[in-house]
Amino acid sequence: IRFKGFTEPWEQRKLSDVTACIKNGYTYKADGSRDHRYKITRIESISSGVINTEKLGSSDEINENYRLVDGDILFSHINSLPYIANTALYTADLGEIYHGMNLLNIRSRHEEIDSHFLLHLLKKESTRDWFRIIAKPAVNQASISTTEVGAFAFLIPRMEEQKKISSVLDNLDNLITLHQRKY
Repeated sequence: IRFKGFTEPWEQRKLSDVTACIKNGYTYKADGSRDHRYKITRIESISSGVINTEKLGSSDEINENYRLVDGDILFSHINSLPYIANTALYTADLGEIYHGMNLLNIRSRHEEIDSHFLLHLLKKESTRDWFRIIAKPAVNQASISTTEVGAFAFLIPRMEEQKKISSVLDNLDNLITLHQRKY
């Protein structure tokens, strides 16, 4: 089913084709404190599908190359199998946050793919199932390499249709969240 006015065929692309980077996070010495100057994401920070600022780590040292920018998507590539491919979108209103270890930062090339469209694509259960299938299991956790994440192939429409689709899905997510808060 397509929105009215959109008839162009969708193209098959790889994630690495539409992203500026897919990179591992900053490795820092975690001491359990949240009181250090720089706030840093951890696996727990995105466990609910959004960035929970109450679950950020912190450090007094940082590398500026790991500062998140609006539209970055955090992706759990090292985790227990049920939580592999957890994702969350960083937005500037969350404040200055840095990308920490055990998460990948997927930064879209905005002329190629809308960050919200990509987030919805990555959150699809069929997408998450694909990542769980290719994950390499270990004793307590599984992992997916950056190369394997970049090889993920999908169909993508033109930018105008991406924005229309992501707008509808964002509105639906907001409606569900509001409804859940009532109960």
